[in-house]
Amino acid sequence: MLTKDNVTIGIEWRFGPDWPGQRCGAKTRRGTACQRPANKKNGRCRLHGGGSTGAKTEEGRARISALNLLHGKFTKDKLEKQREN
Repeated sequence: MLTKDNVTIGIEWRFGPDWPGQRCGAKTRRGTACQRPANKKNGRCRLHGGGSTGAKTEEGRARISALNLLHGKFTKDKLEKQREN
């Protein structure tokens, strides 16, 4: 049985520096790469979005798409206007 005290026993051997599996690699608050094991689904640990399933509804996908647009300098409309000039 795992308890709060014995869950960390052997952690060095389970996910030590020579562990052959894929690491999360997300940037931590210290500025280093996360060393936790990554999920197969998206390559991140559960602390860095590995448990996320993403937006499912059209409204949610549209909201994420709008958030990813930073300034609009390189949208298709702006690039076409620049080429015309």
